[in-house]
Amino acid sequence: MRYLLTILIIITVNASYGQQRFNLNGSVPPAYNGNKVYLQIWDYYSTSHQFKTLDSTTVTDNEFTFSGMINKPCEKAILYMKKDGVERYWLQFVVDTGLNEMEVDKESMDYYQNKMGNTNLLHSTSNRIDIKLDSLYELYYRTYGVADKVNKNIKKLPEKINLELANAQLQVLRQYPNEYYDLIVLRILTGLHYGNQSALMETFKTLDTELKSSALGIEVSTILTEEIKALATVKTRNQVPEFSVKTERGKVFNNESLNGKPYVIAFSATWCSSCQFYEKKLQSIYHKYKDKDLNVVYFNLDSDSEKWKSHINDKYLDWINVSERTSFGESSIAKQFYTIAIPSYIVVDKTGTIVYNTTEMNDENAYINFEKSIKKILGD
Repeated sequence: MRYLLTILIIITVNASYGQQRFNLNGSVPPAYNGNKVYLQIWDYYSTSHQFKTLDSTTVTDNEFTFSGMINKPCEKAILYMKKDGVERYWLQFVVDTGLNEMEVDKESMDYYQNKMGNTNLLHSTSNRIDIKLDSLYELYYRTYGVADKVNKNIKKLPEKINLELANAQLQVLRQYPNEYYDLIVLRILTGLHYGNQSALMETFKTLDTELKSSALGIEVSTILTEEIKALATVKTRNQVPEFSVKTERGKVFNNESLNGKPYVIAFSATWCSSCQFYEKKLQSIYHKYKDKDLNVVYFNLDSDSEKWKSHINDKYLDWINVSERTSFGESSIAKQFYTIAIPSYIVVDKTGTIVYNTTEMNDENAYINFEKSIKKILGD
């Protein structure tokens, strides 16, 4: 049986993309009468224009209505219900201008498929883009996904395949240069794809001038410019950038103090399970080669200083432990080194030259080759 979910969204648009009102009307199967329905509109991707709202209403006569404000021409949204007191995911979509009509066949329970994957959505270019991107994601994960080494229940893509997926998604965006939703997608993609920032910037340049000059457009451009610069700075064969940061005891550490010595810069966090998995391997390598003057600068990307200090003691981390005492996304040094995923390891030889960087290793052997690079600079 097919159900028609019609969402009417009326928004007054202006060039400045200020606060804009929307009205949402939906119809659902009779089984949901009397149940709570929730609408969450969430800007989770932007650093300077955060917008989050959650509203609820009750389904009456197979219908529900919402009214509110958003601060962009379109925004990411989630629609879900509670049935018998249990939260039930319903739709992920884009709150867009104009009329939005959704014909819902059934809710998809597939982990890799958008919950609106079985929905025939009309008259919304933003949602058409979203579905195309999601379909590519589903196709690549079904075809190339492999179990994560740390958590076997999670599938990951080999880095080269991940780049292919990213490029395929960018090709979709280039087909819609006048759509604001392109900016949202590009902002989400910044920092997600190893070494792919130039392709993101080229896609950004194809967008309409008004979009590029909007607040989100400027944010995307600024971040991509910074990331491209950081990527160029920390490439192998370049001199390692200088940085200063405090140790767990509050003393200032400067990496210039290691001039003439080989060392590893390891970006990690106490909350990161993959980091803990590779931390044991790094400890083994460190203890194997520290008599040959190998040093490790273990950079913790965690704002919880007490948890970090306990971790140092509990795991007997006897190398150089440092932290800015900020979260992952707020670390200026992590940004300086284009650290977009952790754990991230950089190997520096005695001359201060970067000889290995996991960010540049676009394959599953990134950490296997790590020890090889250390043996090479130590002459083993």
